[in-house]
Amino acid sequence: MDKYPQLRKCLAVGIILLFVGTAIIPSTAQDIEKSSQPSSRGNWLYVGGSGPGNYTRIQDAIDNASDGDTVFVYDDSSPYKGGISPYSGGILMDKSITVQGENMYTTIIINGGFSIIGIDHVVITGFTIKEANYGVWLENSSNNIIEDCVFYQNAIGLELSHR
Repeated sequence: MDKYPQLRKCLAVGIILLFVGTAIIPSTAQDIEKSSQPSSRGNWLYVGGSGPGNYTRIQDAIDNASDGDTVFVYDDSSPYKGGISPYSGGILMDKSITVQGENMYTTIIINGGFSIIGIDHVVITGFTIKEANYGVWLENSSNNIIEDCVFYQNAIGLELSHR
């Protein structure tokens, strides 16, 4: 006679569940790959490089972007000249977007940085900004991110203002 019939039944059910679990779990798993570029909730616009539809000026791409878009700037056409901003002689940010350089040491903006005036949630990353009045001018704005940038030979690297 079997002393432990209940134990044998539980063991059998456990083994069956183990086999079913090992068959189902791999089929529901996802292959998640880490991207080299951060994700964005909007469209991507490109500056420089050789792709069709790429912009030649950073300001032109920003002017055609919408809130939530990313402007990716290749280092192929560096250095980029600054834009038209009255504060820095540089690039005027007028929407909540990400402007990302390909490489912080080789994607260079010369004679003009970024002006962020009254706009929130702007991300600027991956640039060397040099020989500008202001590398980045922030005025009456919040929740902005300036990261992985090199400021070199600017009158002022980063200016924060509230008027």
